[in-house]
Amino acid sequence: DMAAIAEERPTTSDGKETKGGVSVVARFRPINKNEKEKGSKLKGALLEISDDNLSVKFTSESKKELKIPDSASRFTFDYVFPTNSTQAQVYQQTGASMIGELFAGFNCTILAYGQTGTGKTWSMMGIVGTENAGVIPRLVENIFVGIENADVNIEFAVEVSYV
Repeated sequence: DMAAIAEERPTTSDGKETKGGVSVVARFRPINKNEKEKGSKLKGALLEISDDNLSVKFTSESKKELKIPDSASRFTFDYVFPTNSTQAQVYQQTGASMIGELFAGFNCTILAYGQTGTGKTWSMMGIVGTENAGVIPRLVENIFVGIENADVNIEFAVEVSYV
């Protein structure tokens, strides 16, 4: 019965219903010093992020320099991070909700995908032990906090892979 299944949606430890499924988020870094030194003429942003942080489109300046056709449209995501987003903001939006799902018995995966040099390692690892820690160190820390706070009669097996 689908109604019964819908009523049994998993909840996080604080009682919030989990989203489940797949979310696609995008984080774009600003143009770096090396790119500027190699002749990038872009003075401003490469992309315009919508006010609701759900879509991006190329700026008219970037279309001109990168020779992108005017027909290139808006690209929509579940969330788009502004280029000035902090590591904590990225974790809150992408990883924090997974903690409750993990403790409810669900497998969770984060896949960071993109061209070399676009910031995947920075977003995922950052600088461990600082405010610039990435998603993985924050997840691991919160998993072990959850284990420490769990019923002492529950046994945990933790597996993490990083490729």
